[in-house]
Amino acid sequence: MGVYERVIIYWDVLWLLNFIMDFLLLSITATILRWPHQFVRVTISAVAGASFTLLLLWVEMTPFIVWLYKIALALLMVRIAFPLKSLKELWRGSLIFYLCAWVAGGILYSFAPSATWYSGILFWLLSLFALLIALGLLTFWRNQGQKQAWQAQLFVTMPAGEVKVPALVDSGNRLSCPLTGNPVIIVEYKALAHLLPPAWIEGTFETAATEATELAEESLRPRYIPYTAMGTSQGLLLGFRPTKAELIREDEVIQCCNAIVALSHQRLDPAGQYEALVPTAWDS
Repeated sequence: MGVYERVIIYWDVLWLLNFIMDFLLLSITATILRWPHQFVRVTISAVAGASFTLLLLWVEMTPFIVWLYKIALALLMVRIAFPLKSLKELWRGSLIFYLCAWVAGGILYSFAPSATWYSGILFWLLSLFALLIALGLLTFWRNQGQKQAWQAQLFVTMPAGEVKVPALVDSGNRLSCPLTGNPVIIVEYKALAHLLPPAWIEGTFETAATEATELAEESLRPRYIPYTAMGTSQGLLLGFRPTKAELIREDEVIQCCNAIVALSHQRLDPAGQYEALVPTAWDS
């Protein structure tokens, strides 16, 4: 008679492990894609992922069905976690989510010297290490793709003149004007400072509004664009409607109709390769 080793799986421990890993993977996905996300939605998504994964313990499935089940579960988790606007965003988010899981899992398996590493504090340290490497590799891959395909020149025409700004067509920029729903282009303040009214400086929203109202020749009407970002629950960007905005990429001129320009007092790219983020609303 053969000797069989009995394997005991504690479903509550497995659920907690899956929940933590799903939460971290979803957070990394949002960071890579620069998608705004809420703690509550990501938590609910991680709960759903951890709970539905437990079905694999009790329901017997063929390998192909298991593969389809995991793909469907990833689509569901991404849909719950993020306020998606299109099917393309859903597939893109699910792809990045699975790439993060594959890269992190491969690194975790490769670096573990023995099975004893899969328990205790060593497991969590190695898991964190694998997730950080996955984040770094996928972020590098995203940036390389942006340098090759999404670089462009943004021409902004204002009453005081015109300026050319290096820009990045960014699908993660999904800001819109709360009143009109028009897409928002984020531009560094210093790139437009010489064309703006003197009162349009950081933190003086009320002064800017007063000046724009009092000056008859001033066509820039201030708008306040709410936004959320990593480490920021909610904030406001001072914006306006330019006379004209054009995006030039590879000899193609794209008219950014009804665009709103929002001013950022922070650098958009630490390397200084672009000073504006243009949404894909006009990217044909």
